Amino acid sequence: MQHFENTVLPSPEQLGMLRSFTEQLVKPSEDEWAEFASCMRLKHIPKKGFFLRAGEVCSSVAFITRGAIRYYHEKDGNEYSTNFTFENGFATDYDSFLTRQPSHYSFSALEPTDIIVFHYNDVQSLYHRSKLWERFGRLIAERIFIEVQRRKNSLVFDSPEEQYCRLITDCPKILERVPQHMIATYLGITPVHLSRIRRKVAGK
Repeated sequence: MQHFENTVLPSPEQLGMLRSFTEQLVKPSEDEWAEFASCMRLKHIPKKGFFLRAGEVCSSVAFITRGAIRYYHEKDGNEYSTNFTFENGFATDYDSFLTRQPSHYSFSALEPTDIIVFHYNDVQSLYHRSKLWERFGRLIAERIFIEVQRRKNSLVFDSPEEQYCRLITDCPKILERVPQHMIATYLGITPVHLSRIRRKVAGK
């Protein structure tokens, strides 16, 4: 079971956000868009609420229209951040979503968050009915794969300072909206080490 508050339909503004994003990848007709929209539901996650908890099977894909979601896992009583997604981004545990196996990660709202949700059965049905939406799903999956691979490469090949500088250029929202102790676990360092890096980078 995944944990949400009220379920409603997306607003015209929220639909517009998703349509603008979608049309960067595919060009649906009005009928194709209507079919896509029929699968959507809007859900609100309060701050510190969950889109997914570790141990659950991920049953949906979420497009964020407001707010931010943090991905993390727990070990020995400590939380380790692995990713963050903000407005105009998709959030899901793609491995769990596809394999129908329990997730190793929790997905928690850093701030009050609104998401447009697509459930697994609806997504699979849409893929079977429409080549365009099947292609859209593949393109989203490729984006997620590339993002994960780049993150793995950065952890292996970049120093914590290089990773921090990459955040400044590639994802400043993390530095602006994520608490420092969560950024530290994302970089694999202590908050004290992060403070040293911030001072060093600011002094350059």
